[in-house]
Amino acid sequence: MASHDYSLEQIEAWAPPDLDPALWERRIRDINPYVVELDGCVVAYADLQANGYIDHFFVSGAHPGRGLGSMLMTHILKEAQSLDLLELTSDVSRTAQGFYERFGFRVVEQRTPVRRGVAIPNA
Repeated sequence: MASHDYSLEQIEAWAPPDLDPALWERRIRDINPYVVELDGCVVAYADLQANGYIDHFFVSGAHPGRGLGSMLMTHILKEAQSLDLLELTSDVSRTAQGFYERFGFRVVEQRTPVRRGVAIPNA
């Protein structure tokens, strides 16, 4: 969980409680994600852009350890192969780095982007 790797201030800067739902809905529609539903609720989603960039990758903290992330990543890797994408990239949180590494990704750069005035390290 992100709460183990980031402060409350960093989490709120990344995902503020006052985020405009219409703006978020448009953003999600634009990335055309793969979605996992359980009992009619979205519990995970991820995308793969045409250039090989994974912009979003999310699994609900209420559903850990069910293999949802692995299922999504396996799907993304198969999709990338079918599209002849030779390289995949993503900006990955500290929390997700180990997960990505298990699927063959490697960290090429550590960064500290600033969101809403707060530094939030990623790779």
